[in-house]
Amino acid sequence: MMRLARRAGALALWPFVLAACPGSGSPTSASSAAVAPPSAGAAPLVLPEVATTVHLLLEGLVAPAGLVRMPEGLYVSDEATDRVWLQPLPAGAAVPIPGPESGLDGPSALAGDETGNLFVAERRGRRVVCRDPGGRWITVLGGGDVPPGEAPVRATDLALEDPGALAVDDAGSLWVLDAGWRMLVRRGADGRATAWSAPGSAPAALAAHADGSLLVLDPLTGVLYRGRPGSWSVAATGLSRAVGVLVHPRYPWVVLEAGGALLLGPDGERLEVAGSPRPVAGAWMDPLGWAVADAARGGVLLQQPRTGAR
Repeated sequence: MMRLARRAGALALWPFVLAACPGSGSPTSASSAAVAPPSAGAAPLVLPEVATTVHLLLEGLVAPAGLVRMPEGLYVSDEATDRVWLQPLPAGAAVPIPGPESGLDGPSALAGDETGNLFVAERRGRRVVCRDPGGRWITVLGGGDVPPGEAPVRATDLALEDPGALAVDDAGSLWVLDAGWRMLVRRGADGRATAWSAPGSAPAALAAHADGSLLVLDPLTGVLYRGRPGSWSVAATGLSRAVGVLVHPRYPWVVLEAGGALLLGPDGERLEVAGSPRPVAGAWMDPLGWAVADAARGGVLLQQPRTGAR
């Protein structure tokens, strides 16, 4: 079994190694409660005003919040129904992912690592849980009562307030942007967590670039920051419609805008996300195009790129 990865602007392949979620303690088994799936788009949605075809992959979500591509397909979280769904690719019906025995409590941001682990931020649960490729769950960050700070503590002793954004860097560290504390929290391979003040007045979106830097977006002020804790620079300003940030090997940054557009770096190149009036999260789908979770549509849209756009 193989998975895709981006390195130096190209796609590379490596064996997909099954690995347990990072952390200590006994993983919990998955809940087996039956759930009726949202409907999958039976046919492409063709929009005549653009030279692209939009596939409505999944609809019927109440409050889509997070989106991440993994080797087996697209995972999307529904914060209102406390569910995470898998949309297999290139085709297939969406299936609910059994959560931990305790259930999921406000699943929002999603992230994945190179070994196939899926990380889920629970905004109401104030923790981050991990599901390994075998379906076992474990809490990897939060759930404790120790306020975050620069002194490292055991990750599960940490008290999170609003873990609304996740990213995994190339070193395998898990990063969490906590909007409640307005802090960036890093969980290292040793299972300990360290926190730093996040840049901006209301940071809300986070991504990890392949060059090792982090991207932090402050939608309130329209400023995008790039760097690492203690060494931030302003990458872009005037992003008044920004709602999210993505990474792509060809661009220093990519911003997802309200109304449906991807702003590709500082040169002003744009890709319209047709049929997405209220995007909340995005994911690159090379070589297929890009996907967007849209709150107004209550689903996930996959769009083919224009010829020569990427």
